[in-house]
Amino acid sequence: MCNNNYNLTINIVILGGGESGIGAAMLAKKVGYKNIFLSDNNRISNNNILLLKYINVSYEMYNHSLDKILSANLIIKSPGISNDSYIIKLIKQKKIEIISEIEFAYINKPNIKIIGVTGTNGKTTVATLIYKLLKAARYKVSLSGNIGSSFSRIICKQNNYYDYYIVEISSFQLENIIKLKPFISVITNISEDHMDRYKNIHEYLKAKLNITKNQSKKDYCIYNNDNTFLCKYFETISNVQLLKFTLKNKKIYNGIYLKKNIIYSNIWNNEKKFDKNLLNVIGDHNIYNFMIVILVGNILKVNFYHIEKLMSDFKGIKHRLEYCNSYNNITFINDSKSTNLDCVFWAMKSIPSNIIWITGGIDKGNNYENIKNIILKKVIFIICVGKNSNIYNYFSEYITIISVINMSMAIKYSLSLSKPKYTVLLSPGCSSQNMYKSYKHRGNIFKKYLKKILYDERR
Repeated sequence: MCNNNYNLTINIVILGGGESGIGAAMLAKKVGYKNIFLSDNNRISNNNILLLKYINVSYEMYNHSLDKILSANLIIKSPGISNDSYIIKLIKQKKIEIISEIEFAYINKPNIKIIGVTGTNGKTTVATLIYKLLKAARYKVSLSGNIGSSFSRIICKQNNYYDYYIVEISSFQLENIIKLKPFISVITNISEDHMDRYKNIHEYLKAKLNITKNQSKKDYCIYNNDNTFLCKYFETISNVQLLKFTLKNKKIYNGIYLKKNIIYSNIWNNEKKFDKNLLNVIGDHNIYNFMIVILVGNILKVNFYHIEKLMSDFKGIKHRLEYCNSYNNITFINDSKSTNLDCVFWAMKSIPSNIIWITGGIDKGNNYENIKNIILKKVIFIICVGKNSNIYNYFSEYITIISVINMSMAIKYSLSLSKPKYTVLLSPGCSSQNMYKSYKHRGNIFKKYLKKILYDERR
């Protein structure tokens, strides 16, 4: 384990007591830092408190002690804390170094091969698919970051060495990157998201592109050539080997494209073909996802068989266009992982018309104009869970909107409004934090009440 050239007697302060902060605390202790303090302005879970006590790391919650924080030599910032927050502004004024937990993990184990996956949507699916593919191909791989365990927690497993470290990385985690250098970086797409945290999409894009800033000609970047922002940026980039993917019906070199029902992978003048109909999941976004996986497989020389088997075996991930149930020829879909409007767009695009759309949550600066056309084309009724005046104000003149106070009521209303061949789609396009612990919690509540209500209906 590398000690990252820092003096082990310096004061380290970790801001945030969630998975990211706890992972950083575990790693700091493992490396041998003497003075570690974790501070969270909110509640720390009982399990995390027990772990901090077990590894003997001092902590506080419901408070940020400025004297302790501003006496630090190094701040490890959890991704949920904005760079514009009061505490971060004070730290910057004192010129204390701030890094992300992802960065802290990397500088403590720099000579590893990382496959870093970022983008507005598709990160979790793509990272999961790459993990499944490489595991099937007998590589030793880990999966961490914005999915499951923190990267630092994985690095803590000192006796475990992986051929590839697959890391899902959000824009928040990429904000305070200094040395992180993936062997393969993936940018699935870019669209408006987190506009409550970033001044504009260009600031958001800049954070995402940090994933490539330390890459060299020995490394690879896979990006969406159909995305205007990415296409324009990578026109001028030459420090990394670029591989692109597109759904447009045109042949490209050093990338992958779709023509009719055939996916053509064309890199290093070596063309390979995959039948799109092997895919067992719906939607153009899933074609994009598998194009990325095919490119990663090609780079790492994975056998065709493993790629094609994954294409036919994969049924999707929980809470992303997850089929839940059918009743009287009405289909119920859980897309709770949809926390922005681009996700809503792809969900709508994947489903035939006659949709009852269940939405609601904390609006992250959404511009509903971006999905207006597809909503008016496909949606029959909108059911809004909780308060979101922006959804109501924008769509009420076009579509009937019903406001409900909980998910149980949303399902009951959707059932009463539905006819055969309708689809009830939970695809909120908003954060879940006002009513639910996470998108997973929201999706599980949807499935729980759906099962109970349909059971009662069938009796």
